[in-house]
Amino acid sequence: MENGFKDSWLSAEVCSPPKCLTKETLTQLDSKLWGRGRAVRICETQWKFIVPVLSTERVNYDFEEEAILPFTNMQTVDGGAFSKVHQVRIQEGHFIDPSRPVNWPSLFAVKQIVPPDSVERQRIADSWANEAQTLRRMNVVHSEHIVRFITAFTRLDIGSERSHYLVFEWAEGGNLENLFTQCQNPTLSANLVKQTVRQLSGLAEALRATHELGIRHGDIKPSNVLRFGASEGDILGTLKIGDWGLAKSHPDATVLRSRRGVATDTRFGTVLYEPPEVELGQLKLMSRLYDIWSMGCLILEIIVWLVHGYEGVRNLRSDIQGSYRERVPYYVVDEVSDGKLKGKLQDAVEKWMDYMAEEPAFDRDTALGQLLVLVRRRLLVVELPPEMGNTVYAKNWEPDSLDSRAGKNPAFSLRPPTPAGEKSEKSGSPRQYRATSAELVAALGLGGIMDASDRPRYYWLNTSAGLRQAPRFYRNANLKALQDSSGMLTPQDLRPLSINSPTIVRSILNSTQFRI
Repeated sequence: MENGFKDSWLSAEVCSPPKCLTKETLTQLDSKLWGRGRAVRICETQWKFIVPVLSTERVNYDFEEEAILPFTNMQTVDGGAFSKVHQVRIQEGHFIDPSRPVNWPSLFAVKQIVPPDSVERQRIADSWANEAQTLRRMNVVHSEHIVRFITAFTRLDIGSERSHYLVFEWAEGGNLENLFTQCQNPTLSANLVKQTVRQLSGLAEALRATHELGIRHGDIKPSNVLRFGASEGDILGTLKIGDWGLAKSHPDATVLRSRRGVATDTRFGTVLYEPPEVELGQLKLMSRLYDIWSMGCLILEIIVWLVHGYEGVRNLRSDIQGSYRERVPYYVVDEVSDGKLKGKLQDAVEKWMDYMAEEPAFDRDTALGQLLVLVRRRLLVVELPPEMGNTVYAKNWEPDSLDSRAGKNPAFSLRPPTPAGEKSEKSGSPRQYRATSAELVAALGLGGIMDASDRPRYYWLNTSAGLRQAPRFYRNANLKALQDSSGMLTPQDLRPLSINSPTIVRSILNSTQFRI
């Protein structure tokens, strides 16, 4: 007290000469009162008295190695090559959220970033402040379909390296991939279809809001869509987009990486859900459309799960994988002429959508049918609009020109205006461009698929002819043929093939399961 020592001076450390100094004031203490032994004891025990209080108003904290974090009941619940997720409780009195003075969450998710090498570690360190600030900006959106960011912190490790952590609200329902595996055969009902469309509409609105901030996600997939508040009567709960670790604030034009050697300025997401422009090596693309393609993949897998269960999702993914040894996306890229590349949707995906379009559940007059058409006509579309904009085309929602309802809410069109002189490969038909997030919102919302007025009574679900069995179509890259195995393929049949393995090729050609 004689030296004016106070709590705000902590943390303190022993320096040489043996005086205890505070980093903030650098005031020397009286050596007669503060011998080295006492100073050392204070510095060793001080951490018990200065456990930090985390606040949503602070973007980032930098903690020393000895710091005691206010986490209790910490357990690792998920881990991958680049991160670990821990479920924690925060000690009472050590969490402040001014926007929510009551009803604080009891559990939180702490995501520890695990860089694979020193280069990535340095990149994370250099961009950490911007990364945390981007996550903070998304809280401003106040979307109930974006996982809420709490704060970020770094902690000094042995060797003077810092580990990086992100804190989010905890998703007690897991993610969509968990739901696919835990509820492998959902009870299909009109209410479940309606809940699904409502949640997809919310996800689209969340994307639109972040896209307007100039932020894209970059890795939308079932395991990154988290579930909150699910119950026996509402197995979906509230879906929220999480894992914004790849999120980045972009200008409209950005450089995308390509597996063909094109330079990049950012990391990317899961191969299965990435769009064709990544492989095509196109530059200065409107990167927000990256998310739209991934949403198309996500919606397709959701509606496959609704009607054909997890077996259908597995079959779809196996058909896309085909005989490729490496993981492949929903599209293929071919060289057409003079070294020019052209992307197209995988035949297996087209085959799946053709199959479902013939099912009563996907009748054009149903919500599922319109979702399928939306995916096919405006989401899983290779061609990008010539310019990026937020304009919603003021035309009727038309899943099919033969099924147009004149005078219906002018919100969205599957066929956007075509620039003068531009036609698709099909003579006379307008070009199809991938939708923007604003258009996706219009398509799914009350002016689109969510609008059940003037719809047939079976709009939310048509099972008049029952449900068909989940198909399995196998695309063999070496034979360049699409096969229909009627669900009879075994895991052994789906092993990767080599073009230099004639015995394997002949055995498949002779199989009664295949028709060429």
